[in-house]
Amino acid sequence: MRELSDENREKYIDAETEKFDAKLLAADVKAMQKDPDLKDPELIELQRLISKQKETSKELKALETALIDLTCQRIEQLTDEEAYALLREKWIKPLCTKVFALPEELLSAIEKEVNQLIKRYSDTLLSVGQEIETAEKELAGLLGELTGDEADMQAIQELQKLLK
Repeated sequence: MRELSDENREKYIDAETEKFDAKLLAADVKAMQKDPDLKDPELIELQRLISKQKETSKELKALETALIDLTCQRIEQLTDEEAYALLREKWIKPLCTKVFALPEELLSAIEKEVNQLIKRYSDTLLSVGQEIETAEKELAGLLGELTGDEADMQAIQELQKLLK
């Protein structure tokens, strides 16, 4: 329908809904068959394609129905052994495969979480404590370099005692 001329597009496609008016086309093609002066090859071809599409759709529907019928007949004709084999192949094997994979998936998830925790807490309490001690000694040393009046110096000395 993208290949329609502008004139035919305006006539057969509703501008608001963008729906094609197949009934109007069929009526116009029928009128063209009666009057040779009105022949429009584009519209005749379009009508032919629409008819072919409808026929193909009907054939497809018939084939789908036949397939469903044949499938039902075949299922009804299955022996117990064939039914068990089909059940085993289509349901039991995939289910078992997934059930057997669950522990592996669970362990992988736990491993991933443990690795994230290891990474998050890679700084141990001992190393953090050592860093605090080092920082306190540095601070005490820097406080020793400060100068000020007597009251300030007494306060700084008390703070240094706490840090040592």
